Amino acid sequence: MNALRKHKATVVAIAISLAILAGLAVIVPTEPQNSITVEGIEPSGSRIDFPAEPITLSYWRSVDGVAPFNEIIKDYKKLHPNVTINLANVPYADYDKQLTEAAKSGKLPDIYSVKEDWLPRYKDYHQPAPTTVYSAQEFKDTFVDVVSKRLISGELVDGLAYGVSTLGLFYNTDLLTKAGISNPPKTWQELMETSRKLTIRSGSDVSQSGVALGNTNVSSYTAVVALLMQQNGAVMTNTPPTQATFNKPDAGGYASAAKAMNFFASFAKPASTNYAWSDKLGSSLDAFKAGKVAMMVDYAYRAPEIDAASPKLPYKMVALPQVSTDKPVNGAEFWVEQVAKSSKSSEVAWDFLRFVATRTQLNRYSIATYRPAARKDLVAQQSQDKYLGPFAKQTASSKVWYKGNSYNVDGIFADMISAVVSGGDAQSAVDTAATRTTQEISRSN
Repeated sequence: MNALRKHKATVVAIAISLAILAGLAVIVPTEPQNSITVEGIEPSGSRIDFPAEPITLSYWRSVDGVAPFNEIIKDYKKLHPNVTINLANVPYADYDKQLTEAAKSGKLPDIYSVKEDWLPRYKDYHQPAPTTVYSAQEFKDTFVDVVSKRLISGELVDGLAYGVSTLGLFYNTDLLTKAGISNPPKTWQELMETSRKLTIRSGSDVSQSGVALGNTNVSSYTAVVALLMQQNGAVMTNTPPTQATFNKPDAGGYASAAKAMNFFASFAKPASTNYAWSDKLGSSLDAFKAGKVAMMVDYAYRAPEIDAASPKLPYKMVALPQVSTDKPVNGAEFWVEQVAKSSKSSEVAWDFLRFVATRTQLNRYSIATYRPAARKDLVAQQSQDKYLGPFAKQTASSKVWYKGNSYNVDGIFADMISAVVSGGDAQSAVDTAATRTTQEISRSN
């Protein structure tokens, strides 16, 4: 049974369990769970003087849709009947523009969501959490390091992350089995060798791809390339981030980023022994859905889309390959929920965010969205889950790097990749990309 169908079954079981457990005063798990479960509605834990008058909070997001929050909002309404949460899902293509315009005109919603690397551009518009809602120490103790380091400013908490997405390896179990391969690769060297066994090609025509890597038809190509650079030893920026440094060699003179860039591009070069990925195959996600590619690198939240399009596709998800399994390096992607400084009910807005981030509600969110929870205690639980487990385990070794305007940097990395695939010098391409990325960082700081 594929990932989404099993998670749907889990959600149904959860709903039944909640109905049964509603009348119980104490919930005591009798044995370890094999998959994620929701433990029941927790007390609100409100830490503010709650107003009695009717309050309506507007909330903008751009990922996950509205459905994952329906039950969460209902539960909050049970605790605070005078509060109405109006959640709107704005299309991603328009979201940043609409949010920027709202910020500049003073018309931001009470709560809004931004990508982690957008934070500096919205730094003047948010209201930090009241210390009664979250102290810096409590936040650090509760959330994974990659989140707390990014969102704690002095003694204040600037925002809240529900989930932390990491890249993992998706693989078609049938294609690997037919090729006599019993285990998916754990290192990039193993992935390279596995891909060669799985790729079927004639000249530049690829009828079956071993792995989707090498060009800009690869989903999340900027994140994949940056992670290869970091695993290879590149430092993406200086500290604090004022310029891109990923083009610089390490202390021993090793050209980390250029080597990583050459490796990535080799899978899209017909003359390379690694050649496995052609533009003719379309996007990596579509090719994987169609069974035309054996392996791809992507985020867990792609699983529902794959299952909806190809419900019979046999696949599994495992941890991302590493250069060194002894010293794993993973990249993080997360959205940050912020409260607008202009909100007339900012304390209530923060109270709601804290409620969503309680163990029960955040667990429910993870089930619905395939985004490993940002809470440390849930990472421990979700690490045992059959589906989220590989991704949840990686949050402890995950990193983020500041790129300025991520839209523009995607274009910069696309140009870098295209230059190397077409035969250009990798170091020159990386140098150009670093110079342009520095300009983006300067504009956004």
